[in-house]
Amino acid sequence: MPTGFNCICNRPASHIVCTRCGFELVGRLQKVCPDHPKKLALMDHRECPNRLCKSIHLIEVSLQQ
Repeated sequence: MPTGFNCICNRPASHIVCTRCGFELVGRLQKVCPDHPKKLALMDHRECPNRLCKSIHLIEVSLQQ
C-alpha cells in the first residue's frame, strides 16, 4: 500500500483521557486515515475501556516533547 503525506496509520502512541470518568491510558484513538480509509487498526481505542463508563468522549494528548 503506498503511503502519502496524509497517512496517519503509523502515528505514535499518546496519552488518552476519558472526559466523562477520567480514565487514563496510553494508546491511540481510532481515526480514519485519509490515504487508507478502509484500513482499521484493531488496537486503537474508540471508547473508554472502563467497563462502567464506555463513553466515546476521549481526548488524545501527545507524549512527544
